[in-house]
Amino acid sequence: MTENKNSKKKGLVWCIVILSVAAVLTVAIGIIALISSKAKTEPTPEPVNIKLPEPAYGDVVVDILEEKIDPEAPVLHGVRERFGYVGDNIDYTSGVFAIGKMGRSVQIQIDDSRVDVNTPGTYEVLYVAIDSDGHYREVTAKVDIYKSSTVRLDVQNIMQMPTLPNGCEVVSLAIVLGYKGYQIPPTKLFDDFMPHSYGFKNMDFWNYYVGDPRTEGCGCYAPCVVATANAFLESRNSSMRGHNVSGSSFAKLESYLDRDIPVILWGTMGMSGMYSEVAKGYVDGEWVYWNLFSHCMVMIGYDEDSYIFCDPMRGIVEYDKEAVEKSYNIAYQQACVIY
Repeated sequence: MTENKNSKKKGLVWCIVILSVAAVLTVAIGIIALISSKAKTEPTPEPVNIKLPEPAYGDVVVDILEEKIDPEAPVLHGVRERFGYVGDNIDYTSGVFAIGKMGRSVQIQIDDSRVDVNTPGTYEVLYVAIDSDGHYREVTAKVDIYKSSTVRLDVQNIMQMPTLPNGCEVVSLAIVLGYKGYQIPPTKLFDDFMPHSYGFKNMDFWNYYVGDPRTEGCGCYAPCVVATANAFLESRNSSMRGHNVSGSSFAKLESYLDRDIPVILWGTMGMSGMYSEVAKGYVDGEWVYWNLFSHCMVMIGYDEDSYIFCDPMRGIVEYDKEAVEKSYNIAYQQACVIY
């Protein structure tokens, strides 16, 4: 009797095991079928190809993912923002060259088909450097087309980020010095020539840079930048000097541009006209204030409605004349030039 009961228990256990295995197999088969079905209806996406101009070396085919960066690509040098006037024949090749890795020969192809030289506006030109093995690099550059009445100096901008997030004054000075033929990194210009007050110990914004332009800093005004310019120019035995032209009318500032002299000018970020006092110092019996939105940049041109700037925060941009004048007044009408 006992043996019969044990046999029934063993039989029941085996039934449960068999049913469990069958259930697992059924689920597994269903998952496999679902994956197989999805694979058939949703094929693996193909890589996105970049359309390039016709390669110069035989039937070279370049198919890469958009986000892939080719470590073997040649290096393009001299690609920069350019400008011209309506009807101009712009030279996009001046100063542009490429160096191939591993001694490979390189050809530069330029696509300026998007530029309409008969219509004022901002356009893009595509540069492609492709080597004999099919490795390539492409770079776009901005091109501005102006009306013939526009005045614009060919000054190259320098961006202050990421090295000098609070160093627009010394970067603006480096921009102008570069235009005058003196290439010097803004960091070296600050460290070696600009009077500065680390730790906010001296709040004389007129004569010192207050703070640290690499981290936490306020800034300085025109007399400090002029002193920096003159210290540098003297070190190079240059006859040029910096001049404080603060308080000048815009007619006067435009006359400097007419004489091929860019103007370092203080305003507000984006010429927004915003003001928020964040620091002040007592200098020569008077309080001098620092605006949170204070910004220094280089005026390089103008037309009927706008002023053109090398803005170390934004690149080469145009700001409405009325907005520039408002911001200039907020910033104590500070300006300086080098000649």
